[in-house]
Amino acid sequence: MTNRIIKVFGKSISIDAVVHLWDDALGFDAYDRTKFVHTEENRKTGKIQKRVVKGRRYSWRKRKPDKIKSIVIHHTGGLRADTAFNTLHRERGLSVHFIVDDKGRIYQTLDLDCITWHAGKANATSVGIEACLYPDAFKRPNMYSPERCRRFGVMPHDIDYQIINGSKRRVFLMPDIQVRSIAKLCAAIWQGLERADSPEFPTHIGRTYYPLWREHEGLLLHSHITPRKWDAVGFDLARLRALVKNHFWGSMPF
Repeated sequence: MTNRIIKVFGKSISIDAVVHLWDDALGFDAYDRTKFVHTEENRKTGKIQKRVVKGRRYSWRKRKPDKIKSIVIHHTGGLRADTAFNTLHRERGLSVHFIVDDKGRIYQTLDLDCITWHAGKANATSVGIEACLYPDAFKRPNMYSPERCRRFGVMPHDIDYQIINGSKRRVFLMPDIQVRSIAKLCAAIWQGLERADSPEFPTHIGRTYYPLWREHEGLLLHSHITPRKWDAVGFDLARLRALVKNHFWGSMPF
């Protein structure tokens, strides 16, 4: 049976999307503390070196719902959810609460009482969402070619230009089903946190660094917090904000 709930501090919150929890056969378990040996090339010396990733990939401190102020959205830089999880968890020793693939499937890797390592100084007060997307259509314009889509089992992606932190970039766009799943997920998280109003994006700055992010309660992009970042891209910010608001009010009991 297809799961259609997420977990928010142990509560089951219904959502109109396919969800794989961390204990599902098809899920990704960020509670796993297995040691992994990652082999990589040193960029400076060119030598092959081994790096061990072991232990907990999230903070040992637990938090309460009222400590969460924001939902931070990233893009993965890759095509698939399994690749994104393996890169974060097994290679970089990082974590995120949710991964949303380009077919709209949601993978929850941890409950929200855990502080994941995804946004630096915003970790303790945020929920992290990674959207599966290779963003740079200028660098690799054939990333989502029909052959590669068939090979990796991913969706076709259109291309457009977006302004991020003052720079115009040619980017791949997320499929509509993925954007809608992200909107449903954000609304469900906020509902599970028992917030009275739907989460808001900063409205007056677009896609750029937001100096008031610490006080903001709602949705943020990683680039709102850190100027050197340009994730997440590939969707219309105003449309996502409207979708989140519609899903939030539609899911509330009043």
